[in-house]
Amino acid sequence: MENGLKNLENLSSSREMRAERADAGSSSAQIWTLTFRGGAEEKISFSFDFPFMNMEAVWCPAGPRALRDLSQVLDSAFCTKAPIIAYCGNGGDAVYTAAISEVRRDATLSFSMLERTPDIRATVTVDVSDLSPEEEYRIQVYIDTAAQPLCEACGKVSAWWAEVAGAVQCPVPEAAYLPLYSSWYSFHGDFTAEKIVRECALAKEIGAEVFILDDGWEKKYGDWTVLTRKIPDMKQLVADVHRLGMKFLLWYAVSYIDTRSAEWERFKDMTLYEKYKREIFVLDPRFPEVREYLISTFETALREWDLDGFKFDFIQHFDYRGEKPVKPGMDCVSVQDAVERLLSDAYARLHAIKKELLFEFRQTYSAPALKRYANMFRVSDCACMVMMNRWGITEMRLLGNVAVHSDMIMWNPEDTAENAALQILACLFGTIQYSMRIEELPERHRKVSAFWLHYAKENRDILLRGAFRPESVADHFACLRADRGERTVIAVYSPARVAAIDRIADTTLINATASGEVTVRTDPSLFGGAAYAEADCETLDCTGEVVSRERRRLYPGVTSLPVPSAGLIRIRRVR
Repeated sequence: MENGLKNLENLSSSREMRAERADAGSSSAQIWTLTFRGGAEEKISFSFDFPFMNMEAVWCPAGPRALRDLSQVLDSAFCTKAPIIAYCGNGGDAVYTAAISEVRRDATLSFSMLERTPDIRATVTVDVSDLSPEEEYRIQVYIDTAAQPLCEACGKVSAWWAEVAGAVQCPVPEAAYLPLYSSWYSFHGDFTAEKIVRECALAKEIGAEVFILDDGWEKKYGDWTVLTRKIPDMKQLVADVHRLGMKFLLWYAVSYIDTRSAEWERFKDMTLYEKYKREIFVLDPRFPEVREYLISTFETALREWDLDGFKFDFIQHFDYRGEKPVKPGMDCVSVQDAVERLLSDAYARLHAIKKELLFEFRQTYSAPALKRYANMFRVSDCACMVMMNRWGITEMRLLGNVAVHSDMIMWNPEDTAENAALQILACLFGTIQYSMRIEELPERHRKVSAFWLHYAKENRDILLRGAFRPESVADHFACLRADRGERTVIAVYSPARVAAIDRIADTTLINATASGEVTVRTDPSLFGGAAYAEADCETLDCTGEVVSRERRRLYPGVTSLPVPSAGLIRIRRVR
C-alpha cells in the first residue's frame, strides 16, 4: 500500500494536524510525522485505516487472548506496555506492523474491524495534559506492510524506538542469564533464614546461581524494615547465601504503602489512589519526597546488606488513568515523567554504590523506555501455566528485551517427572526462575530439575543470545528455535506441530510434549541430490539419561523421530 495511513483523520477538534512522510532510509517501513498545533484539548486523537488482507492472527503485548479477536485495544505508557501491533498471515509472517513513537505518555491504541469495507481502523489517543495550550505535539507513526517473520518485524520496531525514543538497553550482567531460585511460590512468605539457606544450598546443586527473597521479609509495605522473627539478621542471611556462591536480590513493592506502616502518617497525603481494601495505597512519585524516600531506602539496603540487586515490583500501578490533580509540593505534572525520574535517579545512585547490579521488572511494565533501567524482565505471574510462560517469554523477546525471565516455575510434586519437565521446557528460551521446595521433591523430579537447569545454563549462549525464531502466532508459538554459529535448538510444544529442519550440522530437537515422537520436515536442499544423509544421534530422556546413541540415515521430507516426552535428540551430520 503506497499510503500506509489510508483515510488519515484528525479527531482533535481544537488542534490542527499536519502530516509528513519521514525518511525511513533502507527500511521497508513507512514513517509518518504528525504535528498537532497548540490547543485547549488535553488529549490528541487521530485515526487511519488499512485493508484487511491475508490476516489470520494478531500479535500485540496483551497475551494470547489477543488471538481471539482482530479488534484490539492496547493501553501504553512509560511504565506499562509497548505501543505495537502486528497482523500475521496464513503462513505465520507479519503482514502489517504498526507502532507509534510515543513510549512515555499515556496512550491508547484501538483497532476495530470495519465490516463494510473491509478495513481495520486504527485510532490513537495520547494524553498531552502536561503540555501548555501553546505547545505543539509531535508523534511518529511506523507502518510496515512487508511480509516478514514476526521476529524481524518486531526487531525493526525495537531498533526504531532506540533511535527515536532513546529506548536503549542498559548493560546486562552475565548473572542475568543464569538460572534463578525464587522464594515466592515455594514459600509464599512462610520462611525463616534457616529454611532459606537450606533451600539455596539445594538450588545451587541443581544449577541455580541467583536467589530472590520475595514478599514476606518486611514488616509492612512502605516502611521496609525486616521482620526479625523470620530473619533476625538480614546481612548475615545475605552473607550465608553468598558463601554458597549465589547472588542475592531483594523484593520491593515500589509503588505500595500500607496504612498500618510506620511511614503512613508521613505519606498519607502523597498517594495516587487506594489499591486494596483501604489498606494499601499507591504512592504519588510526583512528590520529590516520595522519590527520595524510596531511593534512600534502596541505597541503605544495598550498603548495609551487600545486596546484588533488586526485584522492583508493581511499578505498573503508577499508571493511573483517573484524576491526577497537581498539588503543592510536587515537582512534576506528569506521573509518567515522575516515574522516569524515580527510576533514572535510582539506577544512577545505586550503580554509584555497586556495579553489576541486577534489576528485575515484570512483563506488565516492559515498555520500550524501561530497558534503560532494568536488565531482567520477568513473565507475569502464571503459576503452572506452561503456555502463558512460553507466550510471555516470546512476547518480551520479540520486543527486544535482552534478559527475559520466566515466571517462577512450579508444579504439583505428585505429578509425573515428564510433566514436571514440561514446566521447565516452556521456559527454556528465557532465563529460568525456579520456585519449588527442593527438599520435598521426589528424587526423579530433582533429577529432571538438575538436568534441565544445567542444560539451560550450559547452552545459554544459543538459547538466550542466539537468533530467536518463534513460529506461528496462531498456534501459540508451538515451535521455538534459536540459531548460533553451526548450532540449532528447536523445541516443539504441540504433537501436531511439524518442525522445519533446514540445518543438520548440529541440531537439537526438544520434545516439549507428552508424545513419544517429534515430526520433522527436512529441507531437500540439505542433501545435495543424495537420497539421504548420515548423522550421529544421541537421545536423552527427561532426566538426562541416555536412551540411545546411534548413526542414523536422515531422509528429505516429513518423518517422525522417536524422542521421549520432555527429552531431546541431538543430531550431528557426519556425511
